[in-house]
Amino acid sequence: MKYRHTAYRRKIWGVLVVSVVVFAFCVRPADAGESGHPAPDAIGFTFDDGPHPRWTPVVLDVLDAYGVKATFFVVGWRVDKYPEIAREIVERGHSIQIHGYSHNPFTEMSDARIEASILNAQAAIYRATGVLATCVRPPYGARSARVERVINEAGFAMVMWSFNSLDVNLQSSSGILRQTVRATPGRNILAHDTWGSIWQTALPKVLEEFQSRGYGFDTVCENYGPFLSTPKTHGPGISIT
Repeated sequence: MKYRHTAYRRKIWGVLVVSVVVFAFCVRPADAGESGHPAPDAIGFTFDDGPHPRWTPVVLDVLDAYGVKATFFVVGWRVDKYPEIAREIVERGHSIQIHGYSHNPFTEMSDARIEASILNAQAAIYRATGVLATCVRPPYGARSARVERVINEAGFAMVMWSFNSLDVNLQSSSGILRQTVRATPGRNILAHDTWGSIWQTALPKVLEEFQSRGYGFDTVCENYGPFLSTPKTHGPGISIT
């Protein structure tokens, strides 16, 4: 009887361990360190959630003043609403890439809706700028093995970040400055141009600090090729709300 009880407990523990491992690999935390890669001696600034009609141009002006190029992961519906801002991103020499169409988490969507969100956003970017974007950053950084598979099978690269500016959490220029200057070359920094009111003050100081250290700056998606010879292009798609 004792042996049977012990064997039963071992079986239960085995199930629990397997469950924990499966959970850990199915939904990974948003800042797990996967990223696109700037050059090893450079910092990669990435800005999510735009374009914003007021604050994206402010961020662009600061980047221009310091000769820095960045990568903007834009939301499709915002591109449709503010196509002139999307064009300005490209005309100023920055990389424009995909952050979904609606900014709903991909982990809560079916495979078909994930692909539709990506393709609808790609189409919006193409209509506004003529650029065929090939890199995707999932909204909120919410991803899983399934999400990455859908992105890759559609012909896109999934690009995360390796350093978080914590701008959404800190919500102060001084806090962002202290946090962001901790980044080192080869890092891909997460920031949000929708928080341009804060970056307007913090970004010049951050860039000056990095430049005083001799750091370069690079975009992050050009180091990826599409996973297919040609990414899928937008078709009729699925309505994204």
